Amino acid sequence: MFALGDGQVANWAAFLFMLARFIDHADGELARLTGRSSRFGYYYDTAVGSVSYGALFIGLGTGLTDSALGVWSLPLGAGVGIAVFGQHLYACAARPGVATGAPSAIPPSPVSSSKTAYI
Repeated sequence: MFALGDGQVANWAAFLFMLARFIDHADGELARLTGRSSRFGYYYDTAVGSVSYGALFIGLGTGLTDSALGVWSLPLGAGVGIAVFGQHLYACAARPGVATGAPSAIPPSPVSSSKTAYI
């Protein structure tokens, strides 16, 4: 939908993308809370999420060809889409313990700590 380049359609695309991300996170959390998580589910979820994020940027690049970026939006969108796809897959491979519940080699982010104070 982003690839169409229409502002109204892009708003719907953004809404649907955010809804998909929310549902994706909710189902993963539900699987962990109910003890139904699996190694396959972890890797499948990561792969599908990687494709989703990559497609987002490729679609944005395609839809912005009539903007100030012109034809540069195509290679920029594709480049960022491929980079995001690769980064997600690399992060999945770098944290194999997450799929099994084993301790990860990567320390948790201090930003995601439950003791973060919000003002």
